Amino acid sequence: MSEPQATAVAEMVPISRLTPWEDNPRLNREAIRPISESIKRFGFGAVIIARREDGMVIAGHTRLEAAKLLKMEEVPVRFLDLSAEEARALALADNRLGELASWDGDKLAHVLGDLQTVGESIDDLGWSDTEVNALLDDITITDVWKGMNKGDGYTPRTTTLTCPHCKKTFKK
Repeated sequence: MSEPQATAVAEMVPISRLTPWEDNPRLNREAIRPISESIKRFGFGAVIIARREDGMVIAGHTRLEAAKLLKMEEVPVRFLDLSAEEARALALADNRLGELASWDGDKLAHVLGDLQTVGESIDDLGWSDTEVNALLDDITITDVWKGMNKGDGYTPRTTTLTCPHCKKTFKK
């Protein structure tokens, strides 16, 4: 295995210089349009990773397809000097390792609610309206004084929040 390539930086590259990995087992067609919307709104938060030798995409197939949908001519790419085998292994690891993480539903609901409260659109962050409504409906407000006895003299402060999306009121 090669050494980590800490010095590799991204560069803007013509899309024509990249070749999608033809054996990519990841199914991403449904994600292309939402990713294109994200790129329009935020730009590229994550660059495309490709082999320097042949321009084969290792990570970022969906971002590449989204860029094509947006008719972009260039995309940010970080080239790595990897063998074909290492590139395939990294492609699998990049996708699979991201799936191992999970969400803290309460924190996610609070962040989404907070963003809505300040007027920030959450429509194009990847959650459907149904999912957002379910998250906000299922907010379980935890006692901030968890672990403290009622006799400790602490009284939880109550705050009322109104979701600007569904207009539900929550007490925290």
